[in-house]
Amino acid sequence: MAPPPVPRQTLPKVRWIGPATGPEFGPCRTLVRRDARLFDFDPYGKPDLTVLACPRPLVETAATQALLAEVGAARLVQLLGVWCEGEGRTGRVVEGVQRVFWHAWPSWWRQWTAAHTSPPDSHAVSQSAAFQRTTPQRLVRIDTPDGALAGGLQAALDAQGIPATWSRRSLAVGADAIVWDGMQFGGREAVRLAAVCGAARLERVPVVVLLDFPRPETVAAVRAIGADAVLGKPFDIAQLVELLQFVSPRHAVRGESLAPSPRVPTPVLENLAA
Repeated sequence: MAPPPVPRQTLPKVRWIGPATGPEFGPCRTLVRRDARLFDFDPYGKPDLTVLACPRPLVETAATQALLAEVGAARLVQLLGVWCEGEGRTGRVVEGVQRVFWHAWPSWWRQWTAAHTSPPDSHAVSQSAAFQRTTPQRLVRIDTPDGALAGGLQAALDAQGIPATWSRRSLAVGADAIVWDGMQFGGREAVRLAAVCGAARLERVPVVVLLDFPRPETVAAVRAIGADAVLGKPFDIAQLVELLQFVSPRHAVRGESLAPSPRVPTPVLENLAA
């Protein structure tokens, strides 16, 4: 039986500052509106979270510093657009502020809301434990040409109690999830991922795709091919663990089933392979 919905008046209050539409920020705001009381102005009483949407690097530096002083680091997050990918290399980011890129927002938001809507007497279950407990032999298959990345992922997932194996063939049989590593997603990568997603769909195995600096149109194309989630590199291992927990078709807590992936339109593959 599903848990009762959280009363609206007890949901966290979230103040949103900055752009709220478009392929980057629009879906992020939709998630916030669904799970929290959303304000575009100062709500009555201090908000539980202030989201500062930043479409361009360095533009909101002064505003970020002012908000940090006003609400504190625990109640402020910068939601970063695609043009902010290289901002960290400038050395001029505001220290002490959480920074979440638009493509990582769903995972970050699920973790934040879980921490702020759970009953006080509830006992949180670790992400890796929730992933493991549905079956005694969970297995993640890693598909990457990069041996160093494969080894690093295996070690990191193993430290979380999640067994993983490196397989260039991405065999879906016997796997509970596939982590597919790509670059900018074009040409042969698109064709290969389509084959991986096709095999995974037959076995109802979710596919998490790792890409370098994904753009909105790239994420849309990857999802159209059949991937269940996209994570931009570099990433935090906690984000990957959370995604594996969320997309698992035999998830113990959410009980979600993996929806059939849409058929890939031929023009999508042709354009990506060009």
